[in-house]
Amino acid sequence: MKKTGKKYPDVTYEMAQEEIAAKAGISVDEDDQSLDTALLNKDLIEVLPGVEEANAISEELDKKVKFEIMLLSPQWLGKTSGKTEVYVKMRNLETGVEFTWPKDKFLNRMYVMKEMYQNYEAGEEWDVDEDRDPFIEDLDIEVQIGNVQVFLQPLAYMVELKEQLEIVDYKGAEVGIMNDITCKYKVYLDTEDNVTEVISDTSNPDFNHKKIFSFKRVTQSLVEYLKEGYIMIQVWGKQTTRKSAVTRAQGKNTKEMFQADLLNNANTLMKGFRMNGRVVDPNKQSIIVELLLMKKQQHRQQQRLENIRRMIELAETHKKKRLPVSLVKDLYSTTSADVAEELLQKVPTVTSEPDAESSICAVL
Repeated sequence: MKKTGKKYPDVTYEMAQEEIAAKAGISVDEDDQSLDTALLNKDLIEVLPGVEEANAISEELDKKVKFEIMLLSPQWLGKTSGKTEVYVKMRNLETGVEFTWPKDKFLNRMYVMKEMYQNYEAGEEWDVDEDRDPFIEDLDIEVQIGNVQVFLQPLAYMVELKEQLEIVDYKGAEVGIMNDITCKYKVYLDTEDNVTEVISDTSNPDFNHKKIFSFKRVTQSLVEYLKEGYIMIQVWGKQTTRKSAVTRAQGKNTKEMFQADLLNNANTLMKGFRMNGRVVDPNKQSIIVELLLMKKQQHRQQQRLENIRRMIELAETHKKKRLPVSLVKDLYSTTSADVAEELLQKVPTVTSEPDAESSICAVL
């Protein structure tokens, strides 16, 4: 064999991780990355090979469990700020239940999975009890069903809004059948969650939750929060096994379930972002609020023009060629019909000669 003289760099574990990530569509170009993007890519590169390996072990041991990477925003996690975080979804293909694990929890379970597979390869006893099985999660654990984003602009502008909002998960899909449902949320500077009561044994829970929030001082920060902010309501519940999923899975091994799941995901993508037969727009409430604000502002402008028109008619009727600027300004600024009426009643009593300290507006 003839030597070419070309030198190749030593292949490291980090290089292998980056190549796996690049094949999965994750950019590892460090030239144009923010710190948050760099940290996110670091976590992805660390977790992605583990997810591939966990799925391979699940298929070999016929555990009927599939793992997927999730990128969760800080808002989804109940935080007001921060960076996107890497989580892993563990989904039982036989029962339809699924759980979301932080990166560290998944990596810790990976050690047990590898140990089980090594024992399996060596022909030793490899299965473990359910309480130690890394492929099993307790059904009694609460899971986050989805979020409801409620914008606060109507409060800032005192616009009445009644709208039914969809509960969506991190990618807009339904999460299965839930029980023992509760809601959690934070308002403004809250550090602890406000929690509703738990509703059980119903597909249409009515929480009838009411709570009054009062603020002694209205700061600029609070005003900005009402104008630009929102409340993220997290809906939590406990899962129950879907009988239909178990029936469909009977007689299938993990490899066959993986193939069926892949086909189902492809069909779902073809249908687009839909829920209960309707296309879901996460920004719908914000658009509705903007529309209502525009309508209210238009009504206010029309009311101001009507008030000024009436003032001019009254001034002409009573032959008032000059009106105080303060009176015109007050009439233009008021949003109360009663106050506007009181100001208009002053027009006939205005004296023709202005005070030395007052400004006047001439009616031409």
